[in-house]
Amino acid sequence: MSPEQAELKSVEVDTRTDVYSLGALLYELLAGVPLFDTHELLKAGLDEVRRAIREKEPVRPSAAVGLMPLISWSALQSAVNFSHPN
Repeated sequence: MSPEQAELKSVEVDTRTDVYSLGALLYELLAGVPLFDTHELLKAGLDEVRRAIREKEPVRPSAAVGLMPLISWSALQSAVNFSHPN
């Protein structure tokens, strides 16, 4: 949900919502985590979720990358061996 949608002032969804959605998707692909903590948002009520979307600044992607779980060496090696068999 884009900040414009969270305001509930406009019935129409326009290009800004599409751009925000693409940005949120790109953020998650690059950082490995969503823009906002989903567990925190699920605990909050709808009004709190809307407020968070409108007012909270997400963690910068460069800082969020450190939150990604690390891939174990054996998993990485297995992927390489699968992609490039001897």
